[in-house]
This record gives sequence, C-alpha cells and structure tokens, in this order.
Amino acid sequence: MMRPLNRHVEGETVYSFGKVESRLGDGKYKVTFREKDIIIATRGWLDTGTWIRMYGTFKSGVLRTTFVGDLGSVDINLLERAIEYTRERL
Repeated sequence: MMRPLNRHVEGETVYSFGKVESRLGDGKYKVTFREKDIIIATRGWLDTGTWIRMYGTFKSGVLRTTFVGDLGSVDINLLERAIEYTRERL
C-alpha cells in the first residue's frame, strides 16, 4: 500500500511518492515530501522538480528502487488524503 515518505523502516519495502529536489550523482537523487528528505537510487534519469511515485527497499538509509514513475498532473494533497483514508480503513 502506498504511504507518505515520513513512515519508512530500514529493510522494509516501500511504495511512496515525493518531489525530486536534486541529482546527487551515480544514479542517486534527493527526494522530499513535506519536511522529510530521503535519497533514492535508480537506473533511470529523473528531472529535478517533478513528482514521482517509487517502489523499493531501504538499505543503509537509501531507497533502492525497483520502480519509479512520474505522477504528472496529480493533485498531491488529494493523493495524500486518499492514502490516509485507505490506510485507516484497512
């Protein structure tokens, strides 16, 4: 189930979303959501300033992604509310 970036655990698989803030090199990017920053590792190229959804596992503080997709013109606030609603109901 998708969840906000502020809820992750080392070694756990995560499906989340965030905004690409900067490219750090070697396929690593800084991604943020609200006050939470994480580093993701991906084989693809990401544009700075875009919103993405990602799936992967945290290892040594880096989200090793197996999937990264563009969120395009999605209302992020609406997406966050839908995620919280679903989490509370399941």
